[in-house]
Amino acid sequence: MLEVKDGASPPPDPAAGEEQAWDALDGEQPDGATRHALNLAHQAVGRFPDLARRYRRFTGPAAVVSTGLVLLAGIAISRRLRLGEQPDEILDSLTPAEIESAAVVEQEEKVQRHRQIQTQIQGMWSRFKPGRKQDKRAPEPEDT
Repeated sequence: MLEVKDGASPPPDPAAGEEQAWDALDGEQPDGATRHALNLAHQAVGRFPDLARRYRRFTGPAAVVSTGLVLLAGIAISRRLRLGEQPDEILDSLTPAEIESAAVVEQEEKVQRHRQIQTQIQGMWSRFKPGRKQDKRAPEPEDT
């Protein structure tokens, strides 16, 4: 027999649901910071249905957002978190263009860092390059 209770039940805690979902998975679990960034990435993707529609993949009868889009959103969000921005500010100001260009910006940063390292290495090697050997001894006096 079904029992009906008076009053509405409290809404489930979304954080508890996320924790249970992560606990149910087999394999290596992400650390707290990664889990936080992934949750923010999913929230950011949820804010842009047109973007999610462009990156959706079909798995059987269900349509799911591509993991590539979640990865790009995660890169954009983690970059901003490292700069000290608050999660609410990030979600409010993140744009679809920033998400889509996250990998390109990352690549440009890598190229710039690579050039800096190359310059440092060239500077170090220039000190050790064998140039013309000059005799730095004082000239010997001539016999007269």
